[in-house]
Amino acid sequence: MGQQKVFRVKELFNTRFIYITFCKDFTYMLENCIRLKDDKTWQYNAGNEVQEELYAAVLNGDTPVFDLKDCVLTTDASLLIFKYQDKGFIFIDTQDAARHRILEENTRRIAELPETVVLPKFDMRKSIVDYINSLDSSLVYEYPENSELYRSLIILIAMTRPKVKIVMDNVMAEVLTTVSSLLTLEVLRKYDEFYYYTQEGVEILKLDNGILHTQRLGDVPLEVASHGGYLVPTVFGSQRLMNSEDWEPVFNKALKSVNNLIKLRPRTLREILVED
Repeated sequence: MGQQKVFRVKELFNTRFIYITFCKDFTYMLENCIRLKDDKTWQYNAGNEVQEELYAAVLNGDTPVFDLKDCVLTTDASLLIFKYQDKGFIFIDTQDAARHRILEENTRRIAELPETVVLPKFDMRKSIVDYINSLDSSLVYEYPENSELYRSLIILIAMTRPKVKIVMDNVMAEVLTTVSSLLTLEVLRKYDEFYYYTQEGVEILKLDNGILHTQRLGDVPLEVASHGGYLVPTVFGSQRLMNSEDWEPVFNKALKSVNNLIKLRPRTLREILVED
């Protein structure tokens, strides 16, 4: 009772290619595991003998460990795995050391997450500056919703008040993708440490004699890595960048996005009467 049992994901689904179609089956399987922990009478359908062994292990009180050895993951599958890591599931990779480190880092980060409060709702009738200045740097915030408005606000907060702490795990991909797309290779060459987002997740890479050690591409120069994923210098979110000429396109894009969304909001009756 209460032991860890390793299951190879490849054998659970009879394929090494875990893409969006299998994400539905993956979700069904993991949700069954959650239900069976609380209700041993929960009815489920096992897709094969290995899945039957998995459910039997959960019913026995064992902890399943999912080995991604040999698996090829799409972005959808990677995000699904990170979601269920957050729910306490254990994922490893006994073949790919780089992917295993990412999985371990995700587990560590989840375990160390502090208590958070939700970012205050942004009142579109008020100043962006007032909103950002109202945030308390002694608190740890989480985003209220994954929307363009709050992703853009998070970028502005990171660039103007980096001491304000925001847990971005579930919006990290969108934020890094947006920021990376606005940074030129010339700007990237000025830094030696980066967040690197690919479909496997987010790595922190440090230049070593002009080479980055990446999971997907192996050891490659900066130029090659920038084509295989999204690179963002780690000064983002740790230094005040709003006055940097190099980072101006990032700041302006986020600011424009928020301002455009403010213009699109329905006007209140009071505002209409004031205009008249």
